[in-house]
Amino acid sequence: MLCQTLPRDRYEVVVSKNFEFDLDSEWSDLGVKLVFFDRPGLGARVADALRYCKGDVVCLLEDDDMFAADKTRRVYDLFKKHEQLVYFHNGLKSFTNLGEHPNLSLSDGPAHRLLLEGLNDKPDLAYRLFNQGYGYHNSAICFRKKFLLEFTESMNNILFALDSYIYWVSCITGKWLMLDLRPLTYYRVHESLSAPSRSFYDNLEKSRYMAKGIMADFSLLAEIAKDTPLQDPIAEQIAFWKVNNLLLDESRRVERALGAIRLAKYNLLKRSTMNYRRIFSLRSVIAGSMLSLISQSLARQRSYENYVKATTGAWTIKNML
Repeated sequence: MLCQTLPRDRYEVVVSKNFEFDLDSEWSDLGVKLVFFDRPGLGARVADALRYCKGDVVCLLEDDDMFAADKTRRVYDLFKKHEQLVYFHNGLKSFTNLGEHPNLSLSDGPAHRLLLEGLNDKPDLAYRLFNQGYGYHNSAICFRKKFLLEFTESMNNILFALDSYIYWVSCITGKWLMLDLRPLTYYRVHESLSAPSRSFYDNLEKSRYMAKGIMADFSLLAEIAKDTPLQDPIAEQIAFWKVNNLLLDESRRVERALGAIRLAKYNLLKRSTMNYRRIFSLRSVIAGSMLSLISQSLARQRSYENYVKATTGAWTIKNML
């Protein structure tokens, strides 16, 4: 963040964290503002950090990602040119410790740059863009601070889906959005809370935790979207996460019946880059049914964890769809 082409006096760096580090004094000497915050929830963390931000435009950056050197300069120019713009999402390049990781891409979205003067009455377009990735990844999102401050009370209760929350609030209120395919963010792919695990059971535990939180987050959005054209796509997201919670139920009564479905869903979604709505398509249902039948047979001979390692190591189900 300190190597941007935008002059250093045009932007500030505010770091919200819940621990002390040996280099804290050095960061402070470089003009980095350190904010200590130990409450859970991404929404509450950002809402607290906004109190320390002097600028009009805020760019989110998670601690494991990076910005391209010219990102802040481009964002500064765009928000200055379009005074009604409140939401900006740029393209990403993903990488690992071994180099570039090509699986994350927004290349199927709108060409180059798209300025949208309100999506509050266009639920189909808003949902299509959301499914193409323009409501995901905090490190690719910038917003006008004054606009989001109006929603801090609700945002304080957002646990995980902060990126989706900011996108949908921008759509619901009819504000201007800009979507840009240029890769101005470098997204690190690694083992994390939201990333799929190689272990089926570890993945199951993480998925259960995330699904409950995200369903609660979208329920907050549903209150904001009530009686608007965008209430339907948000209700569909809530329905999807309710299905997730059902599939992740661990009670003995449903464990055997849902075991194969969990494994099919894991391969259909977690091991590929498909968007969630594809799980309801006819091809996904057919492929999932086939995989479930195979799983039921193989799971009698091998543990679920070993089966996942064997199948996902050689191919992914997305190649069938």
